Amino acid sequence: MSSQRRKRKYSLTEEVIIPSASRGAQRPLAVANERPAENARTLKRSTVTYYPPAFDRAPIPGDALGDYNPLVDDFDDFDFSPIPSNEEVERYLAKHDLEDEAGDEQVDDKVRKFATLEHDSTLRAWSLEVDRYLDEIIRLDGLRGASPDRCPRCPASTLSVPRYRCMDCFSGQLLCSDCCLHAHQEHPFHRVNEWNGTFFRRTTLQAVGQVIQLGHPFGEACPAPTPGPRACLVVHTNGFHPVTLQFCQCASVAVAGDRTEQLLRAELYGASLTDPTTFCTLRVLEAFHIQTLQSKMTAYDFYMSLQHMTDVTGISRQYDRLKPFLRVVREWRYIKLLKRSGRGHINNGVKESTPGDLCLRCPACPRPGVNLPENWESVSDDLRYLYMLILAIDANFRLKRRAVSNDARDPGLMSGRGYFVPDGDYRTHVLRYADQEDISTCTGFAAMAHANTKFNKGYATTGVGLVLCARHGFILPHGVGDLQKGERFCNMDYIAMSSLLLFGDRCDTVFSYDIACQWEIYLRRRVMDEAFPRHLRLELPVGRQLRFAIPKYHFWGHKGEDHNKYSLNLMSGVGRTDGEEVERNWWRHDATAASTREMGPGSRHDTLEDHFNWSNFTRLIGLGKLLTKRLKTAVLGFSQHTHLLDDFSTGIPSEHIKSWTDQVVAYEADNSLPDPYYVAPSGLTEAEIKLQLADEEDRDAATGKPVLHAITPSSMLVELLEIEEQQRRFKQKYPVVTKELVNLVVDIYDRRAGIRRRVQTVRDVQAIYMPCVPQMVALELPRISAALDRKSKEQSRQPPRSSTSSGAAKTAATPVPPEHIPLFLPSQVPASAREGLVAGVCAMESRLREGQMRNALDKLLIHLHIRSRLVSFKARQVRHQRENMKAHAQLDANEVKIKHFKLKYQAARAAKLALDGPGAWETEWPVLKDADVRGLRDSEPQVEAETSNRQRITEGKRTLSWIWTRAGVRDSGLEASTVGGMTEALRGEWLRARARPLRYREEIGHIREERRRTVVTLEKVALDWEARGAAREVSCPLLREGLRAYAAEQASIQRGFSAHFQRLWQAPIKNVTTETGPVDEGRELDGDLNGGVLYAFAGDDSDDEDGRLAGVERDED
Repeated sequence: MSSQRRKRKYSLTEEVIIPSASRGAQRPLAVANERPAENARTLKRSTVTYYPPAFDRAPIPGDALGDYNPLVDDFDDFDFSPIPSNEEVERYLAKHDLEDEAGDEQVDDKVRKFATLEHDSTLRAWSLEVDRYLDEIIRLDGLRGASPDRCPRCPASTLSVPRYRCMDCFSGQLLCSDCCLHAHQEHPFHRVNEWNGTFFRRTTLQAVGQVIQLGHPFGEACPAPTPGPRACLVVHTNGFHPVTLQFCQCASVAVAGDRTEQLLRAELYGASLTDPTTFCTLRVLEAFHIQTLQSKMTAYDFYMSLQHMTDVTGISRQYDRLKPFLRVVREWRYIKLLKRSGRGHINNGVKESTPGDLCLRCPACPRPGVNLPENWESVSDDLRYLYMLILAIDANFRLKRRAVSNDARDPGLMSGRGYFVPDGDYRTHVLRYADQEDISTCTGFAAMAHANTKFNKGYATTGVGLVLCARHGFILPHGVGDLQKGERFCNMDYIAMSSLLLFGDRCDTVFSYDIACQWEIYLRRRVMDEAFPRHLRLELPVGRQLRFAIPKYHFWGHKGEDHNKYSLNLMSGVGRTDGEEVERNWWRHDATAASTREMGPGSRHDTLEDHFNWSNFTRLIGLGKLLTKRLKTAVLGFSQHTHLLDDFSTGIPSEHIKSWTDQVVAYEADNSLPDPYYVAPSGLTEAEIKLQLADEEDRDAATGKPVLHAITPSSMLVELLEIEEQQRRFKQKYPVVTKELVNLVVDIYDRRAGIRRRVQTVRDVQAIYMPCVPQMVALELPRISAALDRKSKEQSRQPPRSSTSSGAAKTAATPVPPEHIPLFLPSQVPASAREGLVAGVCAMESRLREGQMRNALDKLLIHLHIRSRLVSFKARQVRHQRENMKAHAQLDANEVKIKHFKLKYQAARAAKLALDGPGAWETEWPVLKDADVRGLRDSEPQVEAETSNRQRITEGKRTLSWIWTRAGVRDSGLEASTVGGMTEALRGEWLRARARPLRYREEIGHIREERRRTVVTLEKVALDWEARGAAREVSCPLLREGLRAYAAEQASIQRGFSAHFQRLWQAPIKNVTTETGPVDEGRELDGDLNGGVLYAFAGDDSDDEDGRLAGVERDED
């Protein structure tokens, strides 16, 4: 042990006690202190009781818990005593010379567990005071001390009787009718109650006598008012309000405007153009708009909540204004989109809108003429990836629409100017391919592929196809289209080309699509076909200018051969793009499916357009933190995987590395060359080894070699292995067999009888080829029987049965169940006894065991991947109890198979180890631990300590479980040539290790360029808004003032985003540590990126002090 003084650990353990009267509300803490003993080999533990100082609050009486209280009884596990602060614990530790090996951060973690109880303690304390709270709430229903005979605002000489109290005014005074009306001239939509001598009942300001005058400034009467329609109803944030309106019709009507203008200038939105009777305040429209965008609340639910706020009992008159409200909401969505897109600042801006004008675009994606430098097309080939456009495509089958209404009755308001492709041209195009079937898939998951077209009866739209930027998740203009018959080429081709068309001079492009391997085959031919719309017949480039990829999570469901060219982990230039951003996007919109499913085509499109625009806006809000977090992860990943690659390369001949590098560079330039990443399956399967052994025995018999039995040794071994498999399956299905279970399950009798018959049959053959087996059986069975008997008694907790009793014979031994009968394969025979076996049986079993391992491992990988797909399918498609139960049953059945193949591999390896002993074969067949049995997306140890616990580690950040790589040569210290067939596996794994730091290096370059583009784009948008302020020619000075004010506000918001992002990005990287040491701030990572030294900087979340710009984080992989 080191001579240095060992740091002492401490631990805080909570004691839930009732505070004593002498200590008030203090909680004692047991502090365990570990010190080295005198022998320096053990630790001596002692415990000190720590009493934190009392807080400045009254202690709870010790007998407070003695009285029965149903509210208190529910919190019996909580404690009233105060929680020690961090400072108090630190002072106590310093006083007693206690240190922590992990530093202050661990101290905070240990104390933090006490802070989690503070909320519960407060709640329990409140439960003791609930009566007082209840009394005060009830008290509010009375007069609250107000005089029912005199109005507090009227002179003493008046005899006005106060009867009205406002529910929304802060004072809550009881006023007379005149004072109530005067007080609400500026608050016409407050709720008023009337005192009837016994209680308050609901009334309205209209009933009190209120009249709302429009068209004049506040307090100014109109000399010639015109009454509004009867039965006018205003929808406000606090409910429904019947009102009496008066419009201006005097000489100043030219200034006041017509009725629609007078209403809108009073911030009242009429539900119709002529004589509306339903009006919505702009405040209620804003409230609903933000709530439906954030929480996906339906307009019906919002309307009903206002109905209940007006009268929760339903006794009084109920207002049926739902349809007008829905119409106003739809109009409001459209107006807000027009306003935010600047259409109101351009002459004829609404009519002359061009495709995509109403969309919010990604500021970080490359846009020629907007955010790219002038010479971007002339950069060297190694830097062209910085200006690459990466798009992701996918289909969603939850956003359906029933066959209700039609385009004539319900046209869309913004067709072709937003995210949906133009309806008319798109529908005409799709009708030409009415007989086209769904896109085929190479994954082999036919059931999941079939889910694309299920439950389509009665639906006019079966889902939507969508294109977005794969790096930031912004939905593209013209990037959405309805699906009519599943996911077909005609739909996805049109949507993809429509979104690509709006980029003008196209950059190098990568399309990420979960079935890209099928989609890209004849894409160019389909696009140039005469039936395809002429304006979308784009000359798609070939080679590296247009590439196709499969998202990382979906990639593992495809065939391995010839598919590495679609891997985003191996594709040059894409950085750490995972292609799954389009999948993460769906959770934002799936919640709208229930309401949009019942809408007409126009209403559904307008609603989804609004939600898509909000989705892009939230992406913009979080863009600063997103790029900050990604750069932090990329810096760490680059450092880690660079060192891992260096360690991996040590010991590999340099000529191998050079050859492999040349191969992969040539392959990246031309994917038609042989794939250096692909490792062809090698080795014989279990069935092939059995056939090979049978052929060898046939050849021996043909040469005249003596045959000892009609059943050959290989046949005997195959039979024993099959019995072993049968025993394993039985014990897995029935881990504990009781008498009650045997009586209930008849299948157990049949299974056991079958195993016993096969064992008895093979024993005769074993006696010939393995003479020692009969004696071993005679010795081993009684021992197993006794062990099983003891175990049975221990489980039943019965006292041991006496071996003898007075006048009774000795109890007979319990028969060994067939599933526990030892088979005594050569691997299970002691090494000293194997010399008496027939020559060759040990080698035969060793070969069969290797085939078992290969078969078990292949099946294990299949079922691990099936599990991940089943989980994903359940999360996305299964919603109801019946389907959930079926999905759980499928998962459980798959888990049984996973466990079976794990046990099969472990048993086969243990047998081969017993036969051959340690050796080079262990490199190809490592030990399979429980932690190794995981899928590609399952939880596993974090590679990066700085990343969130929610993040999963996948290809770019991890070292996969060896079951997925099957290339263990690098860990053995052996040359690849010493293990047959492992050179290719080593090449494939080394090339993947080489690709990881390259992708992180590209990611750093992408992020730096995206930051630059974001700042440039935001400044350009700000300048555009400033120019719009005076672009429109209007005669009304008030409108001109509004145009300039809104344009200046939007320009300020764009520059505010830019300034906020730059503050985040200027902060250096903090607290990033790798296995090789800390990553220094401003650490030099590369020397040839972008023509200079690359420095990486990232901020932390503390820069956003008030959390207003909380980012939309992606699940990194």
